[in-house]
Amino acid sequence: MKVTNLDPRKVSSGDFPSAGTAKAQLHFLLNYAVLAPSGNNAQPWLFRLTEEGLELVFNRSRALSIVDPDNREMIISCGAALGNLEVAARYFGYQANIQLGSFLGNSDSLAKVTLSKGSLPTAHDISLFKVIGVRQTNRSPFTSEKISEDVLIQCVELAAAFTVEFSYHSDEKTKSEIAKLTMFADKHQFSKPWFRVELASWMHSNKTAGKDGMSAYRFGLPDVFTPIASFMIRTFNIGNRVAQINKRKIEAGSPVLGVFATQSDQQNDWVNTGRALAHVLLVLTSVGFSASYLNQSIEIDSFRRRLRKEFNALAYPQIMLRIGRADQAEFSVRRLVDDCLID
Repeated sequence: MKVTNLDPRKVSSGDFPSAGTAKAQLHFLLNYAVLAPSGNNAQPWLFRLTEEGLELVFNRSRALSIVDPDNREMIISCGAALGNLEVAARYFGYQANIQLGSFLGNSDSLAKVTLSKGSLPTAHDISLFKVIGVRQTNRSPFTSEKISEDVLIQCVELAAAFTVEFSYHSDEKTKSEIAKLTMFADKHQFSKPWFRVELASWMHSNKTAGKDGMSAYRFGLPDVFTPIASFMIRTFNIGNRVAQINKRKIEAGSPVLGVFATQSDQQNDWVNTGRALAHVLLVLTSVGFSASYLNQSIEIDSFRRRLRKEFNALAYPQIMLRIGRADQAEFSVRRLVDDCLID
């Protein structure tokens, strides 16, 4: 199999090995899988390629043990990579057949994927594929422009295909309550030294060789200030400032809040949440809207229970988004496909 070692965003769709083996085709499709979002841009996915298919494996060495002790968010991130791969496969006329669950006694094995010949891509398939490389998490305040109800309903239907509930909220009362809960969660998290140490450890300049982590732009600063931002986060409790910034973003810079939830709270639910998340984010990107995450209140058990009460939901909230329109931000870096392969 040819090894390209290209930046995934620079891969040309015209190089897809249509006459190649399933292994070669899956290797190519991974260039789109690794562009999925992940907590702290940790990119916690590994892939094992065989002649028959592909195995998705959780990379435990990239776990966030403080903020995500059950690995729930990291497994959701792996599911998002799987969702991107599904979209890319359809664009090239293939169906990605997904079998969820652990294999060969490996609890970190999340799914198996095989390819079968599918139909020609629809206009919807093409529109989602075309924005995989430009989708980004945008932490800026959004404009007040409202997103079409039709688009949001489409997001609901897409998530439902993965047995995931997607709800959206734009009323001021809900936004105010979420803002308060997020503020409490921000202050709680940043008051914990080990939370700050873990977060700071993932603050990396986009110019570093590791190709992971978050630049200082996450906090509204140029990339060159990343070492300073890392020091400040590690050393000082900036929870009050972060809480106030997020409160303003929610109340005045977030036309819509979106919540993904599942009826149970197991590994396959988390993988499916990630698959749904990938599709919804691509739909939003295809119509010029962006999203960023408000997961603080989901990451703390007591706050998560309060969030369920706020939405009068029996389901378990998994991911919360701010949705709106903003100027394009700086892209996060990505590891090469071959750095994510295992034997």
